[in-house]
Amino acid sequence: MPSRHIASEMILGPPYHRHGKGPAGWSIKAYGGGGVPFQVERQNLWIDESHYVVVNAGQDYEFRTPSESTLFNFTIFLTETDLRDAWASHFCSEDDLLANAHTVSAGRPEFMPIRHRVSESISRLRSSLRTLWEVDAISPEIVRAGMCTIVGEAVAAQAEVFVQTRKVAAVRRVTREETVRRIRRAVDYIEDNIRTPLDLDRLSAVACMAKHHFLRRFRDVIGLTPYQFVLKRRIAAAEHLLLKGDDCAADIGRACGFENPANFSAAFRAMTGMAPMAWRQSQLGNFSKARNGDKRLAPK
Repeated sequence: MPSRHIASEMILGPPYHRHGKGPAGWSIKAYGGGGVPFQVERQNLWIDESHYVVVNAGQDYEFRTPSESTLFNFTIFLTETDLRDAWASHFCSEDDLLANAHTVSAGRPEFMPIRHRVSESISRLRSSLRTLWEVDAISPEIVRAGMCTIVGEAVAAQAEVFVQTRKVAAVRRVTREETVRRIRRAVDYIEDNIRTPLDLDRLSAVACMAKHHFLRRFRDVIGLTPYQFVLKRRIAAAEHLLLKGDDCAADIGRACGFENPANFSAAFRAMTGMAPMAWRQSQLGNFSKARNGDKRLAPK
């Protein structure tokens, strides 16, 4: 079923439908300022500022928005041509992309009905688009550029899911996809609860999988054990806080789920090669050098 839209478009502003149901064209369902319950192919998905879902052409879905809310719509409707073009950038070789500007050989895109997490860069982009819309300073060129960036990230996220699905040792496609869906549910839980204790029992329960089956499949899909992934995400969160403010290492460690400062310092040093405070100083020094370098190169 082709998209019902002649041209791709991004819908900005308060939602104008309280209830939607039926087959869709290709679209990225995304909101700010609250959440909306979606059902896509019998999958119940909560779409909010941190998550979005891509709906395939011809796929049944349903949603309901509250009558009074602060919701802001960032939904994108896509033509098949535009989506194929973005899809090709991940699945065609460089030679094919240079030889065929229309990229029709990339195949028909197909997205799993799962939630994808919004990156920090897309979150900032959304905020900028909303601000420009609210002050009536947005232009079609800005919207198109923003839409291109958002679509590119959505396609990259599905490309990652595609690769993860192929890593699952199962004959039936539906089994592979369900395994990936459950593993990503655990990943989502980790991201949302990075400060709390995250043991194997809890994560396997979130994924609704037997503990050792979950451990094996998590490693297959993500490339790390659950423990390694949790540690990696905690260190990443700590790096963000170290650069964002001036809190001490002990407070940052606790905010990222480490039981005590010694554990945090040892884990941080093992992953980065430096103690937390030394790493902060080195990064701030690099930023300062970069700024000074820009000044020296600036025309007078």
